[in-house]
Amino acid sequence: MNDSQLVVDGSLLRELAARLTASAPSVLFTPALTAPADGTIGSATVASTLQGGSAQQSRRAQLVFDALRSVAAAPAVAASAFAGADAALARAF
Repeated sequence: MNDSQLVVDGSLLRELAARLTASAPSVLFTPALTAPADGTIGSATVASTLQGGSAQQSRRAQLVFDALRSVAAAPAVAASAFAGADAALARAF
């Protein structure tokens, strides 16, 4: 292989995109899991703090989820772009 050749494995890029997309839901967080009633905690202040922290964690997890979904699309888009460029070059020669 010549050092100036670029080899792109479209199937590998699409597989990477699929794996990233499939893994995105695993980062989500449900605040209800850590938001018991005041009576369970025994302190309204502690319960409120726990609920606030859980809500923040949920928002952060949603941001990570959204970012991961956006990033997951990139490999498949790159594979399609390279395939299109390769086809165009093949037609030109």
